[in-house]
Amino acid sequence: MPKDFAHVPSGLPSNLLLRRPDLKAAILKVESSNYRVSEAKRGLFPSIALTGSAGTSTSDLKNLLDGDFSVFNIGANILLPVFQGGRLRANVRNSENQLTLSELDAINKILITFQEVEQSIENSISLKKQLSSIQDAVNSSKSAYNLAVNRYETGLTNLITVLDSQQRWFDARQQKNIIEYQLLNSKINLFLALGGVFNDESKEEN
Repeated sequence: MPKDFAHVPSGLPSNLLLRRPDLKAAILKVESSNYRVSEAKRGLFPSIALTGSAGTSTSDLKNLLDGDFSVFNIGANILLPVFQGGRLRANVRNSENQLTLSELDAINKILITFQEVEQSIENSISLKKQLSSIQDAVNSSKSAYNLAVNRYETGLTNLITVLDSQQRWFDARQQKNIIEYQLLNSKINLFLALGGVFNDESKEEN
């Protein structure tokens, strides 16, 4: 954990979130689905060699066209990929559906990530306010305890008053420790939500 972990610099760019493994995986899934769509669409197009070794047209190309090179020969076997009972077109639709699902999943993960970051930041702000308040309580209870001890030593109060003030001071310090622990956890959650270390240099990773 970095020494300045408690400090969250302002102006952190949202592209820091792309360091998160779950977002990386979701985006790669979209890219993979998009590639499969392209492959499925390419499968609709006849695959033939256009030129031979001597630079002449191949028999595949000649069979694809009629004698005047203007009309497709529908009976040619080379057009079989286009007429397979819609199977290849169904493959295209299925690939497009998978792409849509991948995109929706990625969008959902991105929104959840933003929510996690916002929640961690808001929790940190709230806990900092609580920590400031409890620190005042610690200082006040400590002063009350010291005063009670002085008064006890001069015979102006009894031991029970001293012990009560000591307990209140102890309770305040214990509560402060709890809030500090919660604040540390909140910082860790923000650290995880951002996908790693954040510092002033992170603002330049745009």
